[in-house]
Amino acid sequence: MKNLKIHCNRLRCPYCGSAKYKITKGDVFVCEYCSEKFNFELEKLDFSDENKIYIEELKEEFTKKVLELYEKKKRYYISLINYKKCAYPKKLYYFSLIFLIFSSFTFLASVSNYYTLHNLVNYSLIGICIGIIAVFLSKQRNKKALKKYEPFVLLYAKKIVNCQEEIDAYTKLVSRLTI
Repeated sequence: MKNLKIHCNRLRCPYCGSAKYKITKGDVFVCEYCSEKFNFELEKLDFSDENKIYIEELKEEFTKKVLELYEKKKRYYISLINYKKCAYPKKLYYFSLIFLIFSSFTFLASVSNYYTLHNLVNYSLIGICIGIIAVFLSKQRNKKALKKYEPFVLLYAKKIVNCQEEIDAYTKLVSRLTI
């Protein structure tokens, strides 16, 4: 792993010269173009007047990267929420359950009243049967949706965690570059 040359005016990969990189643990950068790892030793950085401009540019670059990562994390979070809604659909299940409960109460009310028409009892029984079938079918649908969308939920959750780790690393570097 090469150390970064600090006499350039922008952080670049020492292997290919690309300015596209991301930080990993331990202040190690990975070039997004050639996938090589490189770092620069902050302890060896000269904070003299001639390097102040370079240090300020590095701080600006890292701060800009933090802002970009926050935007990326926000997009990942929106995707996570959308896939979560798809993976865990509850509206149909709750509607079916409410329908079943309502039909049961209607049946109990019609049976307890001697003057009730027999049609109301029959309709209540039909409603109970429909409610039971709807609850069963909605549970089956929920299982299929979970199987289909849960990998995406896990993927975006992992991307959010990775973004936060990068944000923390860049923020730490910015604070270490502050004189």
